Amino acid sequence: CEIFFFSYIIASKYNETQRHKIQLQNELITQKINNEQELEAKVEQRTLELSQINEQLEKTKKILFRDSITDKLSGLYNRRYFDEISSILFNASMRSKEHLSVLMLDIDFFKKVNDTYGHNAGDKVINACAKICSKLARSSDIVTRYGGEEFVILLPTTDINEALNLAQRIKDNIAGSDISINDKDFIKVTMSIGTTQINHEADTKVEDIIKRADIALYKAKKRGRNHVESLL
Repeated sequence: CEIFFFSYIIASKYNETQRHKIQLQNELITQKINNEQELEAKVEQRTLELSQINEQLEKTKKILFRDSITDKLSGLYNRRYFDEISSILFNASMRSKEHLSVLMLDIDFFKKVNDTYGHNAGDKVINACAKICSKLARSSDIVTRYGGEEFVILLPTTDINEALNLAQRIKDNIAGSDISINDKDFIKVTMSIGTTQINHEADTKVEDIIKRADIALYKAKKRGRNHVESLL
């Protein structure tokens, strides 16, 4: 009986130890599962945060790039971007023998606008002319504020006749527009335009075309302004 009694006690202790061991194992397994789930949730949350940060960085990069090539007042391309893209398009045109034309545009008597109505009115005139140029140009054309009241439009795959047609439409649209300079006053301005096209035999750099367009612009000014002139 004593042997049986002690065997029973030992067996009970063993079973209790085993149950305790299994309970601890189950607790550890549950804790491990919970830790893994918590870790996965943290990793997922961190991944989402990193994805949002990267997305914001990409947006910021695009905004910074756009700002770096855009004239703040007119919303057109700036001189820096024009200098880069014009060389690229010139070299491509020379290789492919495709047409490439340039319009050089200048607002007539712009100083008089500033002197009479103030620089704020001058800014509104520049902005209005920029919008007309952008509206009439193609999406592939490079419309640029070149400096002050001067604009340049680079026309890929465009010959001189097409360039003259665009120049005439821009000139007529600007001359026919009433530009609001304040709540009650409107003014009219005109624009002189010089145009040229690439000469695949004689031109060696994009500055050659720009210079010809500038000379053509000077000719338009000499004719009395509000004119379009070309030089080949």
